[in-house]
Amino acid sequence: KNRTFLFINLVIFLVFFSLSGISYLLPFYLKYVGGYSVSEAGLILTSLSVAMMIAGIIAGMLYNRIGGRVLSIIAAVILLAGYYLITHLRVDTPTSYVVACLLCIGFGLGLIITPVSNMIMTGAPRKYQGMVSSLTSLERFAPMSIGIAIYNIIFIQGMSAIAKHHDITRNAPAEIQLKVLTAGFDLAFLLSFLVGILIVILTIMARYEVHPDYLKEDSV
Repeated sequence: KNRTFLFINLVIFLVFFSLSGISYLLPFYLKYVGGYSVSEAGLILTSLSVAMMIAGIIAGMLYNRIGGRVLSIIAAVILLAGYYLITHLRVDTPTSYVVACLLCIGFGLGLIITPVSNMIMTGAPRKYQGMVSSLTSLERFAPMSIGIAIYNIIFIQGMSAIAKHHDITRNAPAEIQLKVLTAGFDLAFLLSFLVGILIVILTIMARYEVHPDYLKEDSV
């Protein structure tokens, strides 16, 4: 009955779905394509977490100033920009570019989680708060599990299709194998970009609707 509630729940589902692909595949890209050591790859990946923490603090301050809907749209656009940048990773991509991608994605994630979560909680009747809280928790973890499986399939199938199309075998030079591997990552990261477009559309379509239960409380 409440389209906004549906849209916002889809947003949070898709946010964590798209994040699962980046979190799962990017370490392999850094290790096998970028040639980084495990410790170097881990250090690079921390930039996403740092950006999320900083953005989370900023989101709390901006929420009451500009509203949840506007903040979620801005965050979705930033997240989409990060997903677009990460589709351009190559064998010789510099570390600074990878870090910039992760900072952009992390900043977008940190900004969008706060307004979306609040819009979900305030959009449902107070008596259903416990149920809605459980739903949001499910929407954080279930998409991650589903996403890892789907991204893994896309990565493997995409890489296999490209290798067969160009008639590349396991005995091909290492440079050619790396290009095929990179193509598999590109295809998987493209899914995150497409999901990012859908997230932007849903945040634009959603309206900030506060349930009357909370309006009555404010008026008292």
